[in-house]
Amino acid sequence: MRHIKDGIVIILSILTLLMNLASSADTLTNGESRKSEKLTAMPDGGIMNLTFKSKIDKSFQPLLMKVPKGYTPKKSWPLLVTLHGLGDGPILATQVESMVQIGPYGRGSVWYTGIGEKDVFECIERAKTLFSIDEDRIYLTGFSMGAIGTFNLGLTHPDIWAACVPVCGRCDDLELVENGRYLPFWINAGQKDTVVPPEYSRQVYNKARRLGFSEWKYTEYENMAHGFEIDWKQVEGWLLTKKRSANPKQVQFRMKNLESNRAWWVEVTELKDRGRCARISVAIEGQKINITTDNISNYTLGLNSSLIDLTKKVYIIENGKSIFEGLLNNNGCFIKTK
Repeated sequence: MRHIKDGIVIILSILTLLMNLASSADTLTNGESRKSEKLTAMPDGGIMNLTFKSKIDKSFQPLLMKVPKGYTPKKSWPLLVTLHGLGDGPILATQVESMVQIGPYGRGSVWYTGIGEKDVFECIERAKTLFSIDEDRIYLTGFSMGAIGTFNLGLTHPDIWAACVPVCGRCDDLELVENGRYLPFWINAGQKDTVVPPEYSRQVYNKARRLGFSEWKYTEYENMAHGFEIDWKQVEGWLLTKKRSANPKQVQFRMKNLESNRAWWVEVTELKDRGRCARISVAIEGQKINITTDNISNYTLGLNSSLIDLTKKVYIIENGKSIFEGLLNNNGCFIKTK
């Protein structure tokens, strides 16, 4: 179900599409990237059904795009990434008018994991090539399976997004909610939903509230079943107030594996036991860096002058023991090895 309504859907002809692509930085049919100008000939407020050749496995993949009215490459635009439900094709939140929007296919019904996750990020990179995108205003939403993907991709890559809006979903690992300290979520559920009952959404929201995440919101629609028809105009207004959190001085990050091993300026490079979850917490106070780890052997800190004075001594303490005292190298990088 694509939930496309209340507007004129513009499907570009092959001729128009080829003309647009000729002026772009990207040729969708061959999957090659050429750094050049952005797309200039665009349908004003229209929707495009595109196909691109994936760099992952060279297969052709669908991608739905919506261009805001008045789009111009002379300014940067927010990007809304919309994930479809189980058995659906790409969808869009068509009532959202102020953003560039993409609907990845995510390799179908693979729950946006593995190659499905990689497909989503490849689509984002392709959108950045075609459009002028504000890197600090990339939003993620999804319906049903897409909402589950929104929780998973949002919480395992919390430094990419400015905000997330799952609709009628659940979070398969509530421990990951800890990663949402700087990432606002507006969780939406239908009171009459029997496919993914609202109790699942409430569990996630209550976990966030217990952690003190004041920017998380929850709405349960009294007359909504399993659907994507929420108050998008209200949600759109809320999204536009959110920007990606940059360089927080305290980072807490929980991970299940090294495939999602970094958040902001912290990167985990080795686990002690790959069979269980790991956690790292890093807090900067002046020139002192306090670190606590669980199931982590090695990590890298990519520090910069907005976090710490790189011209002065730095004191690093891990699990109560001093492990470094001195000046960091010029790029502010600290690498912990065994």
